[in-house]
Amino acid sequence: PGFTLVQTEASLYLADARGGSIHRLNSVSTVIWALLETPLLGAEMVDVLQELYPDIGLEQLRKDALAALRFMVKQHLVAEVSSPSG
Repeated sequence: PGFTLVQTEASLYLADARGGSIHRLNSVSTVIWALLETPLLGAEMVDVLQELYPDIGLEQLRKDALAALRFMVKQHLVAEVSSPSG
């Protein structure tokens, strides 16, 4: 909440409510941002990415997804949560 979203062909831009930060998400990060609307496990998110980007290796997609999520948490775009099992 409080973010302004602007979508272009190649990127998604998020501006915070205070206007102090603008974040550009690449195509993989944009997919991850959209997937956050639905509760998914990390492995499920990577499965979706693998379907969309079949030419990228599974391990690279895992690394990219983890890096994108860490960036989003660090920039306070999303909150880090634990799974119910811990």
